Amino acid sequence: MKFKVSKDDCIAEAKRFFKYYYRFCQSPDSDDLRELLASAYSANDKLRKAGMGNFFESEEFLAIKAIRNFFIHQAELLNETKSLPVISEVPISGETNIVCLVPVERFKLIKEASNEAANESLDKTMVFYRDFVDIYPCIFNFGVKFYFFIKDLDFNLDTEEVLNLENSLEFERENGYSHYIKGGISLPLGGCVDEFISKNLISMDERKLMMEAFYEEKNGMYTFKMGI
Repeated sequence: MKFKVSKDDCIAEAKRFFKYYYRFCQSPDSDDLRELLASAYSANDKLRKAGMGNFFESEEFLAIKAIRNFFIHQAELLNETKSLPVISEVPISGETNIVCLVPVERFKLIKEASNEAANESLDKTMVFYRDFVDIYPCIFNFGVKFYFFIKDLDFNLDTEEVLNLENSLEFERENGYSHYIKGGISLPLGGCVDEFISKNLISMDERKLMMEAFYEEKNGMYTFKMGI
């Protein structure tokens, strides 16, 4: 008898995805990224086999699938997670403070190992700099799309990670913000963004210390500490 994937199987995989998605959005190290990519691929496979749809029309998913295939079957991504300075003497503009940077030469290898459709998706969903490619916006946006996809399927995901995501989405709705990001860093007063990335980004450990010193966290949202 042919085994059929159940809704419970899909829910279990969705919970796993959002566990690693939450970690990725906070501080994506290579191991968490690998697990997240694998879970995205597995979730799509389970949903397809359960007859609940798939993400093959999603540019973000096709890009993630290409990165996952390279990461799992060929070589390490050599990705680095960095943060914009919490406090900077130079004005900075960016939708998110976190970047997940893959060396551009390594990214070229991903494209060489991928088909034409995947390459088009990679070009459309990543942020390109001189020396690096930022894969953070692509994965961030896929997580949001995945959330709305499973909400339409009436999945009950009451995990801490999903509740934090829902709090963020509700805050964005109330304040008229988009749920999706384009990514990219700019320097409003001018200057070379590529040099800024090479010299001025900080580690996630540095970011954590600075955030704890200057901000208060509640339900996944940060506000500046009063009196500082």
